[in-house]
Amino acid sequence: MACKDAASNCLVEVKRCSRDRSDSWCKGKTETLFTATRVEEKGTLLSPKYILQTLEVGSRTSLNFTFPSKTSEQKVTYIVNSTQNSDFQVTKQTYCNGETCTTTIEAAPETTFCAADGKTYEYFNVKVSVGGIEESSEIKFHVPCACGCSEAVEAMSRTCNRRGSYSCGVCTCEEGWKE
Repeated sequence: MACKDAASNCLVEVKRCSRDRSDSWCKGKTETLFTATRVEEKGTLLSPKYILQTLEVGSRTSLNFTFPSKTSEQKVTYIVNSTQNSDFQVTKQTYCNGETCTTTIEAAPETTFCAADGKTYEYFNVKVSVGGIEESSEIKFHVPCACGCSEAVEAMSRTCNRRGSYSCGVCTCEEGWKE
């Protein structure tokens, strides 16, 4: 697809290749994306202390954290930050049984999590803290966002009549031009 003259009011939408088979930009093609192996580090009082996990857009995961408690009413807080916008969900629930409590963190990057101009991989982090325990836990979610071919962009490509960038078999036209 080459870039052609467009009306001056034409909006050019930047799209990225995804590994979803229904993606019109990569019809019938899928690309294996590198995914981080799950890494987990035990904590002393709050366990696990650290988790690195791959989580794909549109999927959901639940992670359990355990800690000692003399009361069934523990204050558990979490802070979330991300390399992307806020299009992800994080929820928590805490249950206590005897002197042990478990907090379940559920996380899900929404289908709009990955920005068109973002990187091949993005992240969001969740820091979990429990009142009365100095130790905290950190979860780092590794989110694959695009095909590896997205990194090999041919700017002002001949394939696009030198009016746009070419990657993943698609022209992304400069403003004022269309496919």
